Amino acid sequence: MNTKYISFFLFLIPYIFKNHVSAHEDMFNENVTTIHDGELNKFITNNEIVLTMFYAPWCGHCKRLIPEYNEAANILLEKKSNIKLVSIDATTESALAQEYGITGYPTLILFNKKNRVNYGGGRTAQTIVEWLLQMTGPVLTEITGNIEDVLAENKIAVAFYLEYTSQDNELFKNFNKAGEENREVAKFFIKKNDKHDKLYCYRKDEDKVEYDEKTPLENFITTESFPLFGEINTENYRFYAESPKELVWVCATNEQYEEIKKEVRLAAQELRDKTHFVLLNIPEYSDHAKASLGLTEFPGLAYQSNEGRYLLSNPKESLKDHKVIINFFKDVEAGKIEKSLKSEPVPEEDKNANVKVVVGNSFIDVVLKSGKDVLIEIYAPWCGHCKKLEPIYEELAKKLKKYDSIIIAKMDGTLNETPLKDFEWSGFPTIFFVKAGSKVPLPYEGERSLKGFIDFLNKHATNTPITVEG
Repeated sequence: MNTKYISFFLFLIPYIFKNHVSAHEDMFNENVTTIHDGELNKFITNNEIVLTMFYAPWCGHCKRLIPEYNEAANILLEKKSNIKLVSIDATTESALAQEYGITGYPTLILFNKKNRVNYGGGRTAQTIVEWLLQMTGPVLTEITGNIEDVLAENKIAVAFYLEYTSQDNELFKNFNKAGEENREVAKFFIKKNDKHDKLYCYRKDEDKVEYDEKTPLENFITTESFPLFGEINTENYRFYAESPKELVWVCATNEQYEEIKKEVRLAAQELRDKTHFVLLNIPEYSDHAKASLGLTEFPGLAYQSNEGRYLLSNPKESLKDHKVIINFFKDVEAGKIEKSLKSEPVPEEDKNANVKVVVGNSFIDVVLKSGKDVLIEIYAPWCGHCKKLEPIYEELAKKLKKYDSIIIAKMDGTLNETPLKDFEWSGFPTIFFVKAGSKVPLPYEGERSLKGFIDFLNKHATNTPITVEG
């Protein structure tokens, strides 16, 4: 499975509650405009800034967001803002939903002078308004006081701050342009200074960083907009997901964070070219840290590289010494650290079972070392397609039990991983066929029927013909 970002399914999976369908007037207030098929383009043309919410009346996430969306519309009205909020029922306005590629609910899209921007703000009225103002207002905020006081007063996590002598100089012009292109990642402040032109990045709880003009400004902003070691959450996860750097998950309580933050930041600074160090709050996400990252104690560190996941040993002490953390990454690169594999316990052999159960720790032995052809289904317990396939797959296994050269197997892909890059999956069910003696999987993409499987096996199995008769 492609596991680089499997760890944040909990931030992305919608929980659907199919209750009664409410009428629009029961869900949205009078400050939110209802849009129907054929009306959106005209509305965008007539209004410079429009935030649209595509929703489904039965969606639990939508129901929780709608009161905040209503309140955001109220706040904007009080501010006499020209930003308009609209709602679109994607279940009835299907043509609009299809036109804008809506595949999940709620989906929010900002249209700023007809330019489309996917929503990247929070899920409260205040954070919705803050994001809209950040994306549409003046990109540079002029201050006269102390920048640190401004940041503290407004609870700003990341900001770029320019002290300038003239708005005509190149640094000011480039800063203005860079701010326009990076509105989502930070706030941008300026202050007149008759003596020098200096640019800094300020991050919450971290030392300020001064800009070196030898570095391209865009590179400086891209790099420094990420904290050395900061909390990851639903609002900033997207930026980490879009970054080419690998994630280092440090899972800790607030108290543990205070104990380890200094040393972790020193290590993060050393390893910044390749990685992002992120804090996953415990106990809020302790179940996730155990199930998806393989951690059994806290604090803990899981390094999710492109090659696999690696766990820092003795984390309670190791995380208090940046040199130990850095050496851990050197050992990973040198191949001295074994990958951490998510796996259920290896089950006892059940000779009466038609379908053989495989787990992460038994995968190589069963699939690659058994000396037999193996057809293996990677499934998820909650997957409707998997449930539909189950009786067909069980019947296939029962009818082929007479063939000693074939194993029909299955593995829960939500609780197990494989150590092999050739076996990756992004959906369920995923079915692989591995011929005896081979290590290269052949994806099964045929009809999910008894006949479809038999036809496939007769083309690819070691011993043929294969029949279901007798």
